[in-house]
Amino acid sequence: MVFNNGIINTGGGSVRADGVVMGTGNSVYTGAVDPGPSAVEPETAASVRPIGIVTVLHEEMKSVLECFDVGRPAPTITKETGARFYEWTVRGVPVVVTQTAERANRSAVVATQNLRAHCDPAVVVLVGIAGGIRVDEPEYTVGDVIVATEMLYYDDRRLETGGDRVRPHEIHSHVAIRNAVNAFFTEYGEPFLLSDVTPDGRGRQSRVHFGKIASGEAVFARGHTGVVDYLRRFDPKVLGVDTEAGGVSHEFKERPTGQGGVTGWLVVRGISDDVQGRDQNDRLIACKNAASVLELLLPYLQGQR
Repeated sequence: MVFNNGIINTGGGSVRADGVVMGTGNSVYTGAVDPGPSAVEPETAASVRPIGIVTVLHEEMKSVLECFDVGRPAPTITKETGARFYEWTVRGVPVVVTQTAERANRSAVVATQNLRAHCDPAVVVLVGIAGGIRVDEPEYTVGDVIVATEMLYYDDRRLETGGDRVRPHEIHSHVAIRNAVNAFFTEYGEPFLLSDVTPDGRGRQSRVHFGKIASGEAVFARGHTGVVDYLRRFDPKVLGVDTEAGGVSHEFKERPTGQGGVTGWLVVRGISDDVQGRDQNDRLIACKNAASVLELLLPYLQGQR
């Protein structure tokens, strides 16, 4: 029996092989130059994936674009739906910003799917405003910012004659996102004063908290406190409520990986009101503060710090 482990030439001539050369320890190069060890590894390629950003309200989108506006180009507009994607680099980190077509979780799911299909981001950040459910406590106030890697969906319920039975469930982001946020708060402290780290001193000494966000479809009418009281009792770490974080987080629960590998979500929300109503000035401050905190977070989310 003869084993052929390759081709060897011991004379002065040449040997030509029209096909694949196989054997122990052999390699095949189609060019004249050995590519060597400098070829990009999958881990390196994944590290340059952009950070995707989803906004909902016009004030949220404007605040992000103004905060990041350093050489911002015109948006890429999709032919099918007209969705816009603003793409440029902020603090050395590639970012892609888009906006939902409508409010609420269902539109947030679609916007997140479109963003992932467009650029396969390493992280998707939902940024904007939320209602605060603890602003009557001295530690929290309108203008403060919530950074959340955990979402409590509160709108699942059983309708019963004696009263609805709420069935909340939690979704957690990928551990890599949690570790990036941990590193962020390790450097800045938790909570920390936003005006201490931004040149313009935004937000009347607003604080930045690491907490949970609750999400659902319901909008609370003035004077209605049932669900808010329930959330306060359910988990003291729930600091705010919105109507989009459930959609963004659920998209990653269903599809945790993209083309470049595992990815995850993060929520950055400025507290604009006490869930019962909004003051326009507070709303704008909350939008700008959330955008400022996101800018500080970018190097951590990209793995640069």
